Amino acid sequence: MVFDLEGSRFTGTITKYTPTTRFAYEEPWPIPQHPKSMTEEMTAWFTAIGVSSADVHRDLSLLDPIRTEFLLTNGSRDSLAIQIITSTRRSSTAWDRFFKDMVTSTAPIWDRLAAHLNEKAPS
Repeated sequence: MVFDLEGSRFTGTITKYTPTTRFAYEEPWPIPQHPKSMTEEMTAWFTAIGVSSADVHRDLSLLDPIRTEFLLTNGSRDSLAIQIITSTRRSSTAWDRFFKDMVTSTAPIWDRLAAHLNEKAPS
């Protein structure tokens, strides 16, 4: 599968699918294999969280793919709850900051999804 998120393209592999309740995929880290190939924006972002591009590339070979799963359940009063779980196997302060920043930076995507679902919901 291919994601096109505001000009950035990412590919992934669907790992689980249950219609209307579950969708899971995994994707490789969107980081080029060589530090000099990394975009200025990506380099600036890693610098902002205190990680050098050399550290990123050293750790890259140790990382599992990013795994994301969406679980949909009925909420209260005809609502829908979407639980999003993202994981990889690697732990350090820098990677913890990466995931915290990812939550913040992807919030507009989930807000647009919620608005779209609310528009399509039967009244």
